[in-house]
Amino acid sequence: MTKRINKIVLIITSFTLLIIPLIFSYYDFVAVFEDPRLFTLHLSAILIIILSLWKLYYISLKDRTLYTRIKTWDLFTWGRKELHNWMIVIIVLYSIIYLFSAILSPLTHISMFGGDDARSGNNLYDFLSFLTILFAVTFYFNKFDKLLVLLYVLAISGIIAATYGVAQYFGWDPIGKNADQIRILASFGNTLNFSGYMVMAIQATIVLANMLFEKNKYLSILFIIGLGFEISGLWLSAGRGPWIGALFGMIIFFTFCFFTVSKKNILMYFIFMIIGILITAIISTIPTDRSDISGRRILGITEQIQLSSGGENSTVSTDIEGGISGRLSIWNSSIKIITQAKTPAEEPSYMSFIRVLFGVGPDMYVYSYPLTAAPSSKLSMVDHAHNYLLQTFVEVGLLGLAAILTLGLLIFITTIQLIAKIKNHFYNSKIAFISLGIISALAGKLVDIQAGVPRISDTTMMFALIGAIICVNKLIVIRTNNETEIPDKIIPNKSQSEYFSFGILLSTITITILLINLFFSWDIRRISASYYLASVVTDPSSNQLDNAIAWETAQEMAPERDSIIEPVFDAHVNVSLEQYSLGNIDIAINQMVYGRSLLLEYEKRDPYAIDIQIGLAKSATRLVEWGLTEYIDEMVYRYDKLARNFPGYPSLLGSAATALASAGLFEQAIIYADMAIETENYTKPWSKAWYAKGASLASMGKINEGIEALTTATIKEPDDDGAILAHQTLSEIYSYLGEYDEAEKHAKLGDRSLFGGW
Repeated sequence: MTKRINKIVLIITSFTLLIIPLIFSYYDFVAVFEDPRLFTLHLSAILIIILSLWKLYYISLKDRTLYTRIKTWDLFTWGRKELHNWMIVIIVLYSIIYLFSAILSPLTHISMFGGDDARSGNNLYDFLSFLTILFAVTFYFNKFDKLLVLLYVLAISGIIAATYGVAQYFGWDPIGKNADQIRILASFGNTLNFSGYMVMAIQATIVLANMLFEKNKYLSILFIIGLGFEISGLWLSAGRGPWIGALFGMIIFFTFCFFTVSKKNILMYFIFMIIGILITAIISTIPTDRSDISGRRILGITEQIQLSSGGENSTVSTDIEGGISGRLSIWNSSIKIITQAKTPAEEPSYMSFIRVLFGVGPDMYVYSYPLTAAPSSKLSMVDHAHNYLLQTFVEVGLLGLAAILTLGLLIFITTIQLIAKIKNHFYNSKIAFISLGIISALAGKLVDIQAGVPRISDTTMMFALIGAIICVNKLIVIRTNNETEIPDKIIPNKSQSEYFSFGILLSTITITILLINLFFSWDIRRISASYYLASVVTDPSSNQLDNAIAWETAQEMAPERDSIIEPVFDAHVNVSLEQYSLGNIDIAINQMVYGRSLLLEYEKRDPYAIDIQIGLAKSATRLVEWGLTEYIDEMVYRYDKLARNFPGYPSLLGSAATALASAGLFEQAIIYADMAIETENYTKPWSKAWYAKGASLASMGKINEGIEALTTATIKEPDDDGAILAHQTLSEIYSYLGEYDEAEKHAKLGDRSLFGGW
């Protein structure tokens, strides 16, 4: 039975690693792009855990000494034996820190299961699934032939993804509909994840092409062509971080070769690389409608090296852009999150120390970033530090960072030891080739993630490679020491052993039931809502009413999904505005209030999501404009919350200042207006902020100062709503002062409609 379980787990793990980079919402069969990937990862992790527990139970029945051996097991004695044991200890320790970080999170449920559908891989559920894959490789791929299977999975999935990416480059993508993207992304949701996967796949493909060359030249040629497609995909995706990662990976590759592989094989590797580069050159020179973005991005590297400045006299924009300057701005803000212990939640002072140790919590980066971000004229939400170490530091704290750095150091030392052992015992052997592919692939990826945004699509394989390095070291240690480890003679205690087996059985049954319940209540429910929605919306025979009902039903099935709740709310808002324009006031109000109720329900789970807060603020404002004065306090509260939680977004500060001014809270309105105005040197003019400041000053009796600020609003952005409101207010002020010519002039200039959008 245990052998059968071993085989099943090997198949599940291999299939999962093969399919995760390739699967997504083909032909929109589900409503959310990442759903199939998440579903596959969680299902495989749960199956592996359940099967492993049942395997443990069967072992306990046969091995009567198991209980005694576990009871007498000593961590430090075991850890001192081999370096890979300490790697396992550090990984387990990091997992415990991750768990505590999730528990201490301001939003524990989001840290446990995730928030936005678009940001996968950071929550505890995803992390534990990665960890399951890592340990599955460590303990079930326990022969070099099985590790060779892992290399085949990596290379084949990379070739398939790269081929699809090249097809996208030439305008063919009927299943994903991403042929119009400037930078290709293949089956991945992001071009950086695609190119980050190529960073790992290229080395594996080179190794396999060479291993096959003597046995099956035709198959080897296919892998060489596939290598060309992988290098093409890496080049055409135009990701500078992955380029650097790939370069570092190849440096490690040939350095490892120098000590462990014959000159003949090194020459073969080099020839394969040259052929792959030539294939890339041919593909790149074929005429297409696309511009040469890759060439431009290489030439533009020097232009990107400029620090984001927030100085008082600076004229450099602090808007988040791509490239090195954008990364530097994000990294600077990320460090401040921990040094200032910033979270949107109100916390006691002692939590500042806890935040330094355990971070703000998994998947919480997106909520803390706006509190320290440099001012941005766009509502650009950043949900990742674009650096794995910084992301860990922010979300899992100093303890998590220390664990990750320790693991990295152990991987480095292990690699050095492996080079020495392979050189002395397994020079130019299959063991050397397999180790070469695994180590160089992981090395490149570890560099790539220091400037990227790893997601499930590429992170799953990265964790598998970490498990593979542990496994490689373990297998080589056994072979070099010629270990046939003779265990200490242990006299089994039959009664204790039986109780132990019974305890394992009860634990296995309990955990199996809990995991199945989790999978059905979370994964099955969510993907069912996604599938149902997509099946109706993509059906040509569905009318507008059918689609509306489908959105409502999907929202009821999975009320925590932001990707569903926001379109449902927008639909109610559109109906509300349409009915109001037709004179059906009561229907309009009812639709707006109902849409708000959906957001209020979602807010109970996620009180800091920016889109939800903006929706609540705008809907309250609209209801106030329609005469429902009971929503004034709600409007003020919402805009005040936006200003406090997102001080780096002057557009929200200006809107908050306007709302507070309309409610008579003039002093606070001026504070928010000044905060927006102070950013103009490195964002853009903010007429609405100047209007709110001017109107507030005038209302406080400071007429001249108010006129000056209002006039500035009309000059800064003449066509903005803030300028129109400023003209209208100036007309009223000049009428009050008896300057009727000025009043009439501003009345004409302010005689324009507001709110081009809702």
